[in-house]
Amino acid sequence: MIRIAACLALGLLASVSVLADDYPAMLGYLTQSRVDGNAFSGASGAIAINLAAGDLNQQANLRAIAVGARAIAEVDARQSRSRDMAIAPDSATAVIAGNALAGASGIASINQASGAGNASFNAVSLALAQ
Repeated sequence: MIRIAACLALGLLASVSVLADDYPAMLGYLTQSRVDGNAFSGASGAIAINLAAGDLNQQANLRAIAVGARAIAEVDARQSRSRDMAIAPDSATAVIAGNALAGASGIASINQASGAGNASFNAVSLALAQ
């Protein structure tokens, strides 16, 4: 009976250490944003990427395009926050690497953030009139 209890206790301790080892990896995953490999390579036209890791991040990509005799294009963005609370991570990374966006063309709007409390936006306004 004592031998079975000791084996069960060792089994439980082993599973706890596996869970403990996964926790730092999970935290790293939550504070790293990455565009890598061949993501968006060869893309064309209007490319919009919003990628965030962490807490309380705000992102927006806005576009207004008007064509005509009296073309008017406007973009308006307002971002606000209040009383948000987050614990900033010890480190956070945002990476664009590899062949990401290789050979891409057009309007590329990229908002990429890692960490806590970031606010970003891209705005493009285009009017073609005669």
